[in-house]
Amino acid sequence: MARFFRLQLRSIYENLAVEERLLREAQPGSFILYSSNPCVVMGRNQNPWKECNIRYMAREGIELARRRSGGGTVYHDRGNLCYSFINTVKSHDKNANSELIADALKSGFGINAEVNERNDILVDRKKVSGAAYRLTGGRAYHHGTLLVDSSLERLKRSILSPELRKISTKATDSVRSKVMNLREVVKGLTVDKVSHELERTVRTKLGISEPVITIRSADMTEEDIEEIEKLKQVQQCFPRGKTSSS
Repeated sequence: MARFFRLQLRSIYENLAVEERLLREAQPGSFILYSSNPCVVMGRNQNPWKECNIRYMAREGIELARRRSGGGTVYHDRGNLCYSFINTVKSHDKNANSELIADALKSGFGINAEVNERNDILVDRKKVSGAAYRLTGGRAYHHGTLLVDSSLERLKRSILSPELRKISTKATDSVRSKVMNLREVVKGLTVDKVSHELERTVRTKLGISEPVITIRSADMTEEDIEEIEKLKQVQQCFPRGKTSSS
């Protein structure tokens, strides 16, 4: 039976590790919601030296991780919500998933959210949510970010590498977009308010009637711990690339 999972974890490594396990174990039609401490998360095929300001992140204590899905580099903090739809590959419908999130913003807060051709969610032509996907073993997840009240200054500084135009690699480049917080549209909006509205909308539209499952650090498995160690090897997985002198 499909379930609604709330991850009460603050480390991005813990959240990604549990999400990966639930991809294999949770019933199709399930939904995951979580938030992380400040971090930058890259797509599977990206180069950290080209995507991130690694020195700034180290100085500010911002962690770096690489997820198993594709897509571009994103910034997370406690003002950002992350969501994940778990399905079979056959029932995977990324457009319907994005529309569900947009509908929650419209019905709950009157926000005119629209889904574009990349399945980004836009408000006033600015991006408030981006998504990435992973299909494996007949299973699929569609996970995304939702900017509610994030530090946009930290976001901009973290994901703008000073070597962006100097390094030449075959890694996937991020598609840069103008972004905004939902709080700019609805004053006083909080992560908790958006979280509760997502829970209400998702449970209604996906027909999830069972109680919410909360996962804490004490609930993590040995498999989760092994996945965390793999996620922490992110910088060693890519050479710096060729540097231009221009």
